[in-house]
Amino acid sequence: MEISLKGTFKVVWRNFELYKRYFWNRFINATLYPLLFLFAMGFGLGKFVGEINGLSYEKFIAPALIAASCMFGASFVTTYGTYVRMRFQKTFSAMVATPLSFDDVILGEILTGAFRSVIDAFFVYIVTIFFGLTKSFLSILIFPVLFLSGFVFSLLGIIMTSFITNIDQFDYYFTLFISLMFLFSGTFFPIEALNPIFKILSYFLPLTHTINLVRPLYNGLIPANYLFYIAVHFVFILLLFPIPFIYLKKRIIEFG
Repeated sequence: MEISLKGTFKVVWRNFELYKRYFWNRFINATLYPLLFLFAMGFGLGKFVGEINGLSYEKFIAPALIAASCMFGASFVTTYGTYVRMRFQKTFSAMVATPLSFDDVILGEILTGAFRSVIDAFFVYIVTIFFGLTKSFLSILIFPVLFLSGFVFSLLGIIMTSFITNIDQFDYYFTLFISLMFLFSGTFFPIEALNPIFKILSYFLPLTHTINLVRPLYNGLIPANYLFYIAVHFVFILLLFPIPFIYLKKRIIEFG
């Protein structure tokens, strides 16, 4: 790999300069979807559910929705966003015509997705504080975890972008994978309530391990097996990291 930290920083900086132009649109999109679930499920259905694992239902799902907003944020940036910049705007082709390398551009896109995912999650976090769902200073510790999670989902999004042949194919990714994680990673109910087969499968979903870390931290507790969940995030990163540098590079050349 030919990665320059200076070159990678320039890619990230360029993306955030563009991001500032439509900040408020992104703010509304990033907060509205999870908050609708919080109001409908947490404050609505929660009145009939009662407590789960010693937590009121709204406090049970709020941290999971923060983690899910991180997943959605990273995924949208590195799928539709990356594909448009690569395929239609030819931004990557223009970048590699400068002293920036292919690897600088790819790592810059991955980091952009990771940082953007944390920003999106932060919006939701602030709103939950406004509603008094957490008062623990430990809740701040969710953000390093969310960055790791955002990095994982950015890698997954970039990998998906590396292989699709039509932008409409992202619908399969979001419907069959992202939405699957949103529903079956412990967002709305404990994974212990799942069928044994689905329970086992849920442990192969990155969002499950993010929620297992974020939920207790958000509620002022440090999970006994937090090192395991952190290690799982790093395992995902190590397994996925080389893939986009091989295949996305080929797509940039192909579309260039």
